[in-house]
Parts: sequence; structure tokens; C-alpha cells
Amino acid sequence: MKRLKLSTQISVIGFFTIFLTYTSCNSGSEKKADDSSLPTIDLMEAYDNRAEVPLSAFAESIEYVQLETIEESLVAKVPVFQVSDKHIIVSAKNQVLVFDKKSGEFIREIGTYGEGPEEYKYVDRYFNENTGYTYVRSTKERFGLNYEGTIVERFKTPLDDSIFVSNYIHLNDSSFVGFHGNYNCLQKNKLVFFNQKGEIIKLIENSQGCEIEDPNSFHFLWKEAELSKYRNEVYFKETFNDTLYRIVNMGLQPKAVFNAGNKGIPYEKRLVLNKPEEKQDLFEARLIDVTQNNIFFLLSTKNQFFNGVFDKSTGEALLSDIGRTEIHGFVNDLDNFLPFAPQYATDNNQLVGYIEAPDVLAWFKENPDKAAQLPANLKKLGEIKADDNPVVMIVDLKD
Repeated sequence: MKRLKLSTQISVIGFFTIFLTYTSCNSGSEKKADDSSLPTIDLMEAYDNRAEVPLSAFAESIEYVQLETIEESLVAKVPVFQVSDKHIIVSAKNQVLVFDKKSGEFIREIGTYGEGPEEYKYVDRYFNENTGYTYVRSTKERFGLNYEGTIVERFKTPLDDSIFVSNYIHLNDSSFVGFHGNYNCLQKNKLVFFNQKGEIIKLIENSQGCEIEDPNSFHFLWKEAELSKYRNEVYFKETFNDTLYRIVNMGLQPKAVFNAGNKGIPYEKRLVLNKPEEKQDLFEARLIDVTQNNIFFLLSTKNQFFNGVFDKSTGEALLSDIGRTEIHGFVNDLDNFLPFAPQYATDNNQLVGYIEAPDVLAWFKENPDKAAQLPANLKKLGEIKADDNPVVMIVDLKD
């Protein structure tokens, strides 16, 4: 089988360095995950027993939406696909596009990239499922855009000498929580709660230190922490800490532990172990999302990415390995088509992912017998062109 690229589903993990000076502030606290009764996601056992994990283990059906490809709708790099009842919203580099969920027809681009009034400079790749708003930002403030492209919400994130919010999520209509990375091993806070004016409500301390070669340099790590929301429950996990928390009353409540044994990257080494060969055999576990029955995560090791699922009821963690590929999705035994790698979970108990057009073409070429058995709607995907837009995959999870 061809070595599947699935290239834009996960961007290359890396960091960039900016030389700046340091100041700090502090307050707040967190509960330590020292309760042995917490659910444990055993990463070493899951890796040792990795296999082709089928979608049917946790899902019951899947649908595909081929996004219309015209000049105005070409999807840019590193897209994130958000699904509502009627729309698919694509947040990518310098663009936010809206497609019809049922037909895949392109509807419009929303917002305008630029530096003028009411224009945005960056796409946050964040979607508020409660409101349907998608978020972008200028150099001074954040905008919430509705499906028509109207700016319907404005707010600011704290930005001073001590707080830098890299990613954030709504707690409610008027308050937010954002992650503040320990970018020079001197930062005393990691979570900031703030209002729409960017005023700090509360800070949660970072109690851990780390090593750094140059204390005057800043290292921002991609996907160092995830904030996710499922049915109004907000979850938080740092890549280099083992605990999954739920945010309750602006505090951290431990919900599960990712146990990497002696394969984990110690927090204190997070900035000095930055070369692929230095962490070749070590584990980095990133949260994808939490649902009613499962915790979905991504494990990277040996220059590969393995999709995993933890069953809350059984306490079993499964890690999918599909062979010769860099990104290991779940085996699609629901219709025997391409593997599935999730991006996030919706409040409607669905997982959303996508596949690139070149991977679809390669699959049809290399699997003629399987292709002949596909239903008519999937056989049509064999006519896709290599430069067409991705195909969105929407998986219905078991209740």
C-alpha cells in the first residue's frame, strides 16, 4: 500500500525562537493528580499492543462531503474543519471559507485578510459551537464572525509583559480561559482567565521549571497544550504533563492520567530535547478531544503519529498502527475505505476529520478490488482530481 501522506492533517511539530526580555506575575493554584483512582491511559501498554484499530470499536457510521473546488474556494495550508448543522467552516492560512454541509457547495469566504479596519491578520482556527462563530484577530483585538461574515463579537486577550495567550476557549458568553506557555522556563503562570476587555480575572500558576540553553530566548512550541470543549465541559492538557484536567469554577480538576512510564519527556527537558534524534524513542501525547464515552489522543514517537482512543467504561487504551505510514489513523471497517484521523469531536457526538485528494486517488489506484465493492457515492470519489479540495469525513460515534 502507498505510504499515505495525509499531509495537512497534522503540521510538523516545531518551535521558533524570538529574543526578548522577561518579566512575570503570579497567583492561583491547581490540584495535583495524585489520586490513584483516576483513570489511567497506559501509553506503554497501548504502544506495545498497537494494532489496526477499527472504527467500529467506537463508531457506527460515516459520511463524506466533497468540498466544491473552484478558484474562490481553494483550501489553503493546515486547514481545520468545523461542522455545524448546515455548514462546514474551513479555517486555514489567511482564509475562512463556508461550505454547505449536505452538498459540499461553496457558499462564501467570510472576513477579509489584511491590515485595514475590520480586517484580520491571523486566523485563530477556533470555532464556538454554541454560537456558530469563527474567530480571527487583528493586531489589537479578536473578531467573532458569523456564517455571513458579519463581525458579531469583539474581545481582547491579555497582552502585557507577563501574559501571552497562545490559544483560548470560551467558558461562557463573557469570559475565557487561555494558555500561557512557559516559553523561557521562567514563566510562573500557565492559564489565564479573562473577560472581553482582556482584563485578567484569575491566573493559575505553573509550578514546574525547565532547562534552557539561552535564558534570553523564547521558545513557542506548537501544540504544547490543548483546550477543548465538549457539551460545555472544558478540558485542558499540556503535552509535557501527564494529567488531563477539567476546568471547573476556574480551577483544575484532574480527570485522567496519561502514563508514559520511562518513555515520557520530562517537563524540565521540554526545551533542551528539541531535536528529532534526541526524542526518537520518547512519547509525546496530545489531546484530540473528550466525548461522552471516550478520550481521543495522538501519540508521537519514532517520527510517527499514532491515533489512540481510551474507553472510559472499560479503562482500555487502543493505539492504531496501519503499517507503512507516518500518520496512523483508525482502520475504516465501516465501508472499507481510507483510514480516519480525527481533528475534533462535535457536541452531536461526531468526530470530524478529512482526507486529501491525492490520497484518495492513490487508494483507488492501489485497491481496485476494494474500490469495486464501494457504494455508488464513494465510487464517485475516484473521479477526484489531485488538486481538488479535501473530502471531509464525519463519523457518528456510538451512544
